Amino acid sequence: RRQEWSKGLDVEQTFEKIYTERKWGRSPSGSPFYSGDGSRPENSSAYEAYVADFLNAHPELRSLVDIGCGDFQVSERILRRLKRPVDYTGCDVAKSVVEHNAATHSRSGVRFLHLNAVDVDPPTADVVSIRQVLQHLSNAQIAAVLARLKRHYKVAIITESLPAKLVT
Repeated sequence: RRQEWSKGLDVEQTFEKIYTERKWGRSPSGSPFYSGDGSRPENSSAYEAYVADFLNAHPELRSLVDIGCGDFQVSERILRRLKRPVDYTGCDVAKSVVEHNAATHSRSGVRFLHLNAVDVDPPTADVVSIRQVLQHLSNAQIAAVLARLKRHYKVAIITESLPAKLVT
């Protein structure tokens, strides 16, 4: 019942609507795009520390693809924690979010790509991360994404959890 609003929409249309209608709320920073309270530092710091520590412990891993980068606030904090530069590509199915991120956050070693990981192979990298994305997909779509990841990456960091209580 809570998802009736998205009936008949494909994945791209659904996420465009989520962002344009601010279904996950408004960004405390005033950004026009917000990936929800799960991306706030108090709710994602353990994940950020894990990914940064993992990359810092493996200097041979020099590139990261982030599927479902959303408003980029989580990955931006991860990149700040790294002891060395890592080539980062943030991918999202919502074209408007990707365009905003590219205009606002692109720099040397940081780029953004409009990508529907259900239907299109992601770019090559040493590591792929996918955080709080699969929960929004059907089982068949999840299987398609995971098959693509398995073919393209040696290391995948996949997270689908939320803290027991979100701080709002």
